[in-house]
Amino acid sequence: MKSIARVICTTLIFLAMATPTSAGGKMLVGWLEKARISPGNLLVRAKLDTGAKTCSLGVHSFAEFTRHGEPWVRFDVKNKYGDKITLEKKVQRVVRIKRHGGELQNRPVVLLGICLGYLYKEIEVNLVDRTDFN
Repeated sequence: MKSIARVICTTLIFLAMATPTSAGGKMLVGWLEKARISPGNLLVRAKLDTGAKTCSLGVHSFAEFTRHGEPWVRFDVKNKYGDKITLEKKVQRVVRIKRHGGELQNRPVVLLGICLGYLYKEIEVNLVDRTDFN
């Protein structure tokens, strides 16, 4: 079985508390949820945004490097309890994100496993360095 995940999508941005429930075969989730990241089984708080086109993960100690001629990234993910995992993932692609002030930012996209309630999926997640944020 695949291990569980931690992500912040602009459909998951650290924050949550509620437990997803099901109704009529669909999972109901709140604005704030708990999610797990895989690999690493790190529990994080997630903010869901139904209007977001991509998922974002706030990371720390972000470093890009090359492995076997391909772009990779090493990053730390921390939760509110101070638990931390360090991951190295192959960069799938780079996206340009328009930030609040209108400036564009290039972000690497990696594949991560995310578990929300009983649902596990491997999804593309763009990484943003949040070292200077709580």
